Amino acid sequence: MSTAALAEPQLDDALPLDAAYDVLRRHLRTVHGTEIVGLGDVADRVVTTAVRSRLPLPPFDHSAVDGYGLSAADMKSGSRVTIVGRGVAGSPFAGPEIGARQCVYLATGTPIPPGVASVVMHERTKRSGDAVTLLEDGRPGHNIRRAGEDVEADAIIVPGNTLADYRHVAILASAGNESAEVRRRIRVGLVSTGDEVRPQSEDLEPGQIYDVNGPMLEALLRRNFIEARRLAQVPDDRDQLTQMFARAAPELDVLITTGGAAGSDTDHIEASIAAAGGTSTHLRLALRPGKPIIIGRVETCLVLGLPGNPLAALANFLLFARPAILATAGMILSRPRGHRVILAQDLPHKAGRTEFAPARIVGYAEDGRAIAEKMGRGGSARLRPLAESEGFLEVPGDYGDIPAGHPVQFHPFSASFAP
Repeated sequence: MSTAALAEPQLDDALPLDAAYDVLRRHLRTVHGTEIVGLGDVADRVVTTAVRSRLPLPPFDHSAVDGYGLSAADMKSGSRVTIVGRGVAGSPFAGPEIGARQCVYLATGTPIPPGVASVVMHERTKRSGDAVTLLEDGRPGHNIRRAGEDVEADAIIVPGNTLADYRHVAILASAGNESAEVRRRIRVGLVSTGDEVRPQSEDLEPGQIYDVNGPMLEALLRRNFIEARRLAQVPDDRDQLTQMFARAAPELDVLITTGGAAGSDTDHIEASIAAAGGTSTHLRLALRPGKPIIIGRVETCLVLGLPGNPLAALANFLLFARPAILATAGMILSRPRGHRVILAQDLPHKAGRTEFAPARIVGYAEDGRAIAEKMGRGGSARLRPLAESEGFLEVPGDYGDIPAGHPVQFHPFSASFAP
């Protein structure tokens, strides 16, 4: 296999990504408010307290197949037994205990009657009138699902601080749960900043651009466990930004801004946080795109200042804002992990910064691994490659140029809020 060249990282003051998570961790606070919701509203909410099963699963011994329930005396191939009754799911056999040379027809899911020691599939028998002949040996306990073999009564079926989905709803329903305690929705505010940024409802003047980050990130925030609030766009004005922080922070758990994070003369996010009574740290990350990020707090509200470039804002959102929101909801803060793919083409890369590049899956190798192709050329300001991509390739900062066929990590956009 081709091997990527390990290169000497550039020597500057850019911060490694893992160190940025340490800074973020120091600013995090978990929301403690909870509410009880019905089973139909549990999906995409964070279950706060471990849920235990109210009953064993399955709740009773039952047949795993359509077949005949036999006593322990009739297990040999060639045995002829008389059918004395039948049972189906929801209407179990109500007759006396099954004895020697007797059997009962049992549909899948039917409770096991007294005296039945094994169930033989009907395909392994030959029926003649009211009797069947076994075409193979039976085995004690064969084709019988025992009560509690999946889940014992009072066992934990959904751990605490779990972002629930349809799988958790299924097991909650099977255990008879009508509701669950969940974290209250995380209140996340979103503000686009910049003199040049305008809403889509306005006609553009020379030098102005439409707001991309607001609609893009708002779409990502439309989750059941999040209460997303799109706030009005704010120009590059320190006083107006300060007023926005002072007004919005008391009502929010997380406030995300885009633009004004680079630290130039027209970037006022950090100063406005301080003027509103908050604290913040300005980081220069060893990351491309998305080098600048501001992490701070105003009162109890976490503030994340992301770059204004849409691709950089998206990368920083997925790397930092998404894990921070999940942690605010009670989950463990962790760096997103992709899955391994192999490159479809040579990938030029300048060592020193981890790069996240739009990419799509274009095929599969003989060993089943996905093959990914980087989308687009040129700078990170281009949006068409993003629109045509399926995720981000993660290129480690200590790599130089990477040849085709080399493995790298791929972060699919379809898992944008996977824990």
